[in-house]
Amino acid sequence: YDEFRRLCEDTRRLRQLAEASKDYLQSDNQMLATDWVPSVAEWLEYKIEEEFDNAVLFNINEDVAAKVNVYWLGTCIDNLLRNALKYGVPPVELNVQTSEEKIVFQVRDAGDLTSKDWANLRKPFVSKSGLGLGLTIVESMVGRMGGKMSLMGPPTTFILEIPCETDTASR
Repeated sequence: YDEFRRLCEDTRRLRQLAEASKDYLQSDNQMLATDWVPSVAEWLEYKIEEEFDNAVLFNINEDVAAKVNVYWLGTCIDNLLRNALKYGVPPVELNVQTSEEKIVFQVRDAGDLTSKDWANLRKPFVSKSGLGLGLTIVESMVGRMGGKMSLMGPPTTFILEIPCETDTASR
């Protein structure tokens, strides 16, 4: 059963990757397609458990259903969490603030990066730590979702503000 479940999950991910690659390669920078996530908290809890073996502390002010691009938003959050775990200073946290018109995701570690480091970090292939290209793609995709990305600190905190429709969560 576990092998079948893993195969189904891999097939789903491959299909998402193909669709997402098509989205990314479109040159007209149009907004990305969105789908409803019935429970943002459940989606992120599952992601943290499966991808990060619960190495990330997760907080959300209020669970909501949200209309987002699940693949690219998940990829952006994944990149920031992996960077924090690899290059940051523990503990690593994912803090989520939901409201009626947007969701704010904060990936925080105990590092000492500040907003002044942002310009250099997002230059492709320039960053000493190797974060550059991933952050460039994250920033591009957040923009395609109509959102903003920023860096505050210390402590090192990457912030994604994603405008979206929200509703009552259904678990």
